[in-house]
Amino acid sequence: MEHISKHLDGQVHMIGIGGSSMNGLASILLEKGYRVSGSDIADSKALDDLRARGAKVYIGHDAKNIEGATIVVNTAAVHEDNPEMMAARQKNLPVIERAILLGQIMAQYKIAIGVSGTHGKTTTTSLASAMLELSGVDPTIHIGGRLDLIDGSTKSGKGDIFITEACEYVESFLKFSPTIGIILNIDNDHLDYFRDIDHIQQAFTRYAALLPEDGTLIVNADDARCMQVLDTVSCNRVTASLKDKNADWFVDNIEFNAAGCGVFDAYYKGEFFSRFALRVPGRHNVLNALCAIAAVHICGVDAKAMQAGLSVCHGADRRFDECGEKNGMRIVHDYAHHPSEIRALLDTAALQKPGRIVAIFQPHTYSRLIKLFDAFSTAFDVADVTIVTDIYAAREANPGTIHPQDLVEALQAHGKEAHYLGSFENIAKYVVENGREGDLILTIGAGTVEKLNDMILNF
Repeated sequence: MEHISKHLDGQVHMIGIGGSSMNGLASILLEKGYRVSGSDIADSKALDDLRARGAKVYIGHDAKNIEGATIVVNTAAVHEDNPEMMAARQKNLPVIERAILLGQIMAQYKIAIGVSGTHGKTTTTSLASAMLELSGVDPTIHIGGRLDLIDGSTKSGKGDIFITEACEYVESFLKFSPTIGIILNIDNDHLDYFRDIDHIQQAFTRYAALLPEDGTLIVNADDARCMQVLDTVSCNRVTASLKDKNADWFVDNIEFNAAGCGVFDAYYKGEFFSRFALRVPGRHNVLNALCAIAAVHICGVDAKAMQAGLSVCHGADRRFDECGEKNGMRIVHDYAHHPSEIRALLDTAALQKPGRIVAIFQPHTYSRLIKLFDAFSTAFDVADVTIVTDIYAAREANPGTIHPQDLVEALQAHGKEAHYLGSFENIAKYVVENGREGDLILTIGAGTVEKLNDMILNF
């Protein structure tokens, strides 16, 4: 495998440089002194920022764009028929995937934290990043969403700590180089790639095996599959739990404020460590915070810095985002797109004791809705009203075997009020005309459903 460090005096060309991860990696490379060029199909402020820092950026893909490049980086969305990929092959230039680049950057740090799990990666990475940042260690941060504290998704620090999300999809995290690994949970998802839950667990087991002997694996002790993975490693092992007081880290005396945010005592090795107050709502985020605390504790961060970081971190974008009010109704958006995430979201909403919870859900991919259909049909039990939008296809073609009305009928069969209304315009009209003062309107999904926020507010 070609290593990027051999090309420091050359030029790294990034195909798809406008993507959030690629853009962040380009920023890190520029900070480290690499010459960077790249291309994408559309311009953006993020690309303007890269240009201002010295990157050569092209809009549109063309073979001549790789002129001067000594190594080429591509995303999974860039195929071999891309003209720049074809030119790189013709020139016999080394070509590496984005995940490989990320792994090689990780390997340059003394401490590299990889936050994995089917759910909660972005929030947990954000919480840990905030604690590291306010401790003064000046970490390098690479997150899948925007974090206000660093004014973006990536920050290139001068310290010896790197932290990033480690995504299991297509097993990209197997290209990473963690010294501290976190596994938050192991659940059925991405079944367009994985065969079943056992295949998913195998991927996490292989990820855990990447840790060096003197590294550390932190797992959610309340997840049986996480504990099974923990049994396979020979590195340092740390457990975190909301239930088990025999875990290395556990919580007690949990309270939730009016916003649904947890306040709790953290215990380490059976001894009281500190009391913490979160700015992110939900019981599930207490566990996410505990795993983040366990990770930064290994890095030498003290309780005071942890408290400071957690007190200012309200998570990343698209996680319980307050969007505004309309006729006494609160509009909130969340990225949840898996049944487990939706249940956690609705439980969080219920902690705030709204008048009613109106869930507007956009299914994300046909395959996820088909393969997890039974779980989706019971995921909205806490909602008073559920509206299902058209399916967001993302990378998939419509198989013609599933329709949002199918989910509506399954929800109705479980005794829930559910509707399919067609267009976003119809949904916005229905919410404004049928909503009640005190309602919490949740727009839910990883696709385009967030457009409904402004449509409802401006109706």
